[in-house]
Amino acid sequence: MERFELRGLKPLPTEVATICAFLTDQAHELCLSRMRRWLYAVRKIHRLLRLPDPTANDDIAIVLRRARRGRLCRPKQAKGNDA
Repeated sequence: MERFELRGLKPLPTEVATICAFLTDQAHELCLSRMRRWLYAVRKIHRLLRLPDPTANDDIAIVLRRARRGRLCRPKQAKGNDA
């Protein structure tokens, strides 16, 4: 929690702007599936603590869409085994 306090952020409930900033910052390092898993974890924590869900915001969907479109190449389909 010390890192949040140093930046002037509250860890819970997480604000939409904080999530958007994190996803934008990590878009070049994390793959999209990992970003989605991180969002699901944030959503689950908020639901368990009965806090409002910040991940249902349209701004987060826009940030994910930008991250997906910012990729230079699309993932390739794995080839099946020839039998």
